[in-house]
Amino acid sequence: MLDDEIEKFRKHSATSPQTAISLDDLGVSVKFRKFLEHFPNRFGVFVEVDKKYYLSEENLSKMRGQLSSRPFARLLKHTASVPKGLLRVFVVLK
Repeated sequence: MLDDEIEKFRKHSATSPQTAISLDDLGVSVKFRKFLEHFPNRFGVFVEVDKKYYLSEENLSKMRGQLSSRPFARLLKHTASVPKGLLRVFVVLK
């Protein structure tokens, strides 16, 4: 799901504050809109500028690196120590 939405940002070249696009123009799904409502700019991957959004490739790379790192796997074994909502984001990003 999330990979499709990321590709929409890339297809429209919405990868910087100058090229930010509204969600209507991007044609994102309702599910993704709800994701943005619940996790606005939480990890800095999808950044809002004047009600327009762009994809931060740098933050996306950092996020994927953190999710695939060994310490994160250890956190999954001890879910009580995982910050609330992080597991949902992990599932969405995979």
